[in-house]
Amino acid sequence: LWISGGVGSESVQLAVEHGLPLVVGTTAREPRTFVPVFDAYRTLWQESGRTDPPGRLGAASHVFVAESSQRARSVWASYMNNYLTVKKPGTTHFTTPPDFGTYIGDNGPAICGSPAEVVDKLGRLHELW
Repeated sequence: LWISGGVGSESVQLAVEHGLPLVVGTTAREPRTFVPVFDAYRTLWQESGRTDPPGRLGAASHVFVAESSQRARSVWASYMNNYLTVKKPGTTHFTTPPDFGTYIGDNGPAICGSPAEVVDKLGRLHELW
């Protein structure tokens, strides 16, 4: 069982109180936005007086891997633009999706590329969080 959270503190507190791991939905914001969330989990765990090691931490991300960067981007761009174009309830218009290059870029929330690129970005996220 995992507790799912975002940038709010309630899920972090709930996970620590119950000694459960925390997974954060990181699909819509820059990765650095979630540093305080992961830090808060570790800090609260230590301050809680728990004697067991902190629970696992996870991030839910959009990821696409292909044999080459070019192939990954060309296949995934259309799909993600459609996926990220949402019609808000009660309106007749759709939102504009984020720029795909920014969305999958170094500071973007999504991961897209060749196997080596994906491993590299996962490594950077691991170091960040």
